[in-house]
Amino acid sequence: MARQPITRATPYHSKKYRRTFHTEREYRNFLARRKGFRSWWAQQRARFSVGTSSEFRGRSTSEREAHVNALHARTDILGGLSKRAALERWDLTENAFERHVGGTIEHEGGRWRPTGIAPFRLERMLTSRGERMVHPDDDQEASRVGGHWNAAKGYARAYGTPQEAAAFAVLRTYEGDVVDAERFMTDPDDVLDYYETHPEGFESLYDDTEAA
Repeated sequence: MARQPITRATPYHSKKYRRTFHTEREYRNFLARRKGFRSWWAQQRARFSVGTSSEFRGRSTSEREAHVNALHARTDILGGLSKRAALERWDLTENAFERHVGGTIEHEGGRWRPTGIAPFRLERMLTSRGERMVHPDDDQEASRVGGHWNAAKGYARAYGTPQEAAAFAVLRTYEGDVVDAERFMTDPDDVLDYYETHPEGFESLYDDTEAA
């Protein structure tokens, strides 16, 4: 049974902690301090910190969804949408946005731009072992993942046409590159096989970027 909101008219007595709380804020602050935070507000804004893909998957569904939404909002803001509009679009509070991507963009000269801090993200990548989820170290690596997808798709579509050689030359620029210990798929036969056996996944591969 859900607990009713805590107010002075309806205080809440915790048998576990052996004390009575008279407001929701008082109760939330108490729980936050037990976790090492100064307040509930500070806990909400605490940086979302994970280092690996497995750690990310170990978080709650709601927290993973909030992180993905914060990434989308960040992209919209960098694209020119106001911060307020972006938060409304992705149903985020200011605290949630700061928790997940705070410090990764800054407002300077009337516009938002990336800082040197990259948010945690998972990208769908076409690797030498097939489709994998990887964690790029920064925006440049994330862009590289997307660029390779376009190169692989371009080669598959150009195969057997006069544009095949040029498309293959672009694909080969990714040979030997590594993201999150995964190598890009650059073997032309592998790319064609994947395109033939996974047409739907191949087409949607990069559309799902940042939807970890």
